[in-house]
Amino acid sequence: MTPNDQTVPHPMPQRPHSTTPARLYAAAHGGPEGRDAYETDVDLVDRLTGLGLDPTLIAHQSRGFHQRAVTHAAHVLGVSQFVDIGCGLPAQSRPNTHTTAATAATAATAAAAAAAGLPSWRVLYVDNDPVVRAHADALLRTSTPGATTVLEADLRDPDIILDRARQVLDFREPVAVMLLGVLHYLTDADRPHDIVRHLMDALPPGSCLLLSHTTNDYAPQVMERAEELLAREGIQAQARGQEAVTSFFGGLTLAGPGLVPVHQWYPDDAASAALPASRVHTWGGIGIKPRCTAGTAPGGGDPGGADERGGPA
Repeated sequence: MTPNDQTVPHPMPQRPHSTTPARLYAAAHGGPEGRDAYETDVDLVDRLTGLGLDPTLIAHQSRGFHQRAVTHAAHVLGVSQFVDIGCGLPAQSRPNTHTTAATAATAATAAAAAAAGLPSWRVLYVDNDPVVRAHADALLRTSTPGATTVLEADLRDPDIILDRARQVLDFREPVAVMLLGVLHYLTDADRPHDIVRHLMDALPPGSCLLLSHTTNDYAPQVMERAEELLAREGIQAQARGQEAVTSFFGGLTLAGPGLVPVHQWYPDDAASAALPASRVHTWGGIGIKPRCTAGTAPGGGDPGGADERGGPA
């Protein structure tokens, strides 16, 4: 099925041929994804590496968290609707949001959707990079019973995103908002905490926030130099400490292990879990909007449930 496309002009166009966050991530990831990067993107990854960072490791661990978080939202929390903001170029070596959601969807979710005559899952992909939408036209096609929509828009315009989401999703049912590796491209001047709150306030109870964010907790001077390097290439960025990242989950209940380094959030293998957090430099977690029932209050724990191993069932 070909995604439905909608374009909203970006208020701050990128310079021609300049590196974008989507292409930078593709260059850092390497492999099939790296084919979408330009020489300038690869050069920027090399210069970030020269600062003492490991962009490839960070990209791979972030992608692993992406898959585990979507799986948890779909399989454990029973969410079948996703708004993937800052989605980036479609992955080729690993599943994308819609394929992960389709695989992880519970039988109950699929049956309920079928009974209502609706797709078993729905994904709204959002990015401000026109190249992402062009790739989506070619790559985001699936025979799985579901629906994908692509919107070219900016996170700093949340009402545009919400308006489109209301057209293609059912706001009577929970929605997962995905902000994976995107909020650190907003500075405090962009009021990112207000934007996240505005998005979550518009969603029904049971909705969730999937979030990952680069941190300066482990190497503040290195991150400051990285921000300066990116700024010279036309990319604004701001790493944040654990307290600032935690505050994005205000009013939400943190699921599972809470806010932890992304590679330690229900890790797939012991080797990844054993990596020092100072190499990955990224916090991640899922927050759930409490349902309006007596005695419900934000706090710790995993209301979505986990199996006896402590991970997604």
